[in-house]
Order: sequence, then C-alpha cells, then structure tokens
Amino acid sequence: MDFDIRQRFQPFLLKGETVRWVGRPGSGLILRPADAFLIPFSILWCGFAIFWESMVIRSDGAPTFFVLWGIPFVLAGLYFVFGRFIHDIFRRSRTVYALTDKRALILQGTGSLRSIDLKSNASADLKLHAGGKGTINFGGSGQLLFWMADPLGMTAAAKSFLYIDNATHVHQLIQET
Repeated sequence: MDFDIRQRFQPFLLKGETVRWVGRPGSGLILRPADAFLIPFSILWCGFAIFWESMVIRSDGAPTFFVLWGIPFVLAGLYFVFGRFIHDIFRRSRTVYALTDKRALILQGTGSLRSIDLKSNASADLKLHAGGKGTINFGGSGQLLFWMADPLGMTAAAKSFLYIDNATHVHQLIQET
C-alpha cells in the first residue's frame, strides 16, 4: 500500500526531494468538537424546515413560491444532518499524505495537491486522539475563533494530516526537518 501511495506523489516531487513518510487519514465516521453544537442545531434546522415545507404543501392554495422557498432549507438541513458526514468520509477516502524532507503534501482525489513548506511554516501542532491516532495541523489552529470560522473543518482538513496512525512519529519527523 505504501508503494502505491508513494507512486502517486512522484509527479509532484521537486528535484532532489525525498519522501520520508506516506499515509492516509482515518476512515469512517469521525465526530469533531464542533459536532457538539452542529448536531443538535442541524436536527432543529432540518426538523423545522421539513415541518414548514409539509405545512405549506398540505395547505390549500399555498402559492408556488412558498412551496419552492422551503426546498433549499430542507436540502441544507439534510446535508447538515447526514450529507456532511458522508461527504467527509468520501473526501478522506480519496486523500493521501506525504512528508518529504522539504514539504508536507496533501493529495485529494486525482490531482488537487496542497504543498506546505516545512521551512517557512510557523508551526505543526499535534493533537492525539483515542486509539493511537493523531492530527497534525500545519500553521496552528486558533481553537475557539478557528472553530467558529470553520465549524465543518473543511479549511482545517486542507492544512492537516487528519487522524493518522503513528502521529507522534510523523510529528517528530516534521520537527527534525
């Protein structure tokens, strides 16, 4: 498996750059701290949107505009309740990581590459999770304000090695660079 991942990064390596580690993010459903707020909020949102839409549909003579108005709110509610987890699982299943002697590389899908220069990057923060996994955030995480600005973790995922095995070892490799 490591050989296949290493091969995927070959076209993106700089001259003289060597790969020190490759890996994948954790798989399956992952709950983040923001979900303590987002799950109840999304259930309330979706429930109200479905209630609104069903009341409008059942009322006689409701304008078409009202029927159509509720559809985006129902869809947004369904995404927040279910879709964001499915999207996150799918996105992580198509993501691979590499650590070279110069950069951290995050490859999503077939060609979306994020390159983080380890020499100029201010920090690489390690957060350990249950089961020996960990997340390494490049450039810091700012805790509460960061959480409020990016509650779904989409921006953070683009600059992190998420739920990787042997995170402590990988973090040590970064520190040695």
